[in-house]
Amino acid sequence: MTFAPDNAMATTGACPASVTIPLLGTTLTVVDMVEACDLISTYVRPIAILLSAFMALGIAAGVLKTET
Repeated sequence: MTFAPDNAMATTGACPASVTIPLLGTTLTVVDMVEACDLISTYVRPIAILLSAFMALGIAAGVLKTET
């Protein structure tokens, strides 16, 4: 039996390919997904994790609060 810990905060993933269209013999990039993925993984993901942690703390504080 082997044990492999679950990594709930995985840092690996796959970004979709950039959207391109062929136009007059050249390829035109419509949406550059590399830049979007970099932006999301650099800025949006840490902020979402931080906000989720604060919400979890708020829920825990509300559960532990005693009514007088």
